[in-house]
Amino acid sequence: MRVAYQVTPRVRALVGYDFLYWTSVVRPGGQIDTAINPMLLPPVTPPIAGPIRPAPLLATSDIWVHGISVGLEFRY
Repeated sequence: MRVAYQVTPRVRALVGYDFLYWTSVVRPGGQIDTAINPMLLPPVTPPIAGPIRPAPLLATSDIWVHGISVGLEFRY
């Protein structure tokens, strides 16, 4: 949404607001698996026991993005 006001015949002031809502976004901070299987640290010796960690998570979330814009237009 944007609103403009004609201050003089050559000057116009503008104000705007933008937003974006996006679902199922894979964000980098939510993809870090902090659990580690110590059996997989070097040197790896068989037999390997336990889960293979760290593992990819592919966790999703929703995101809201807001923005405000302000402008001044001069015509000559």
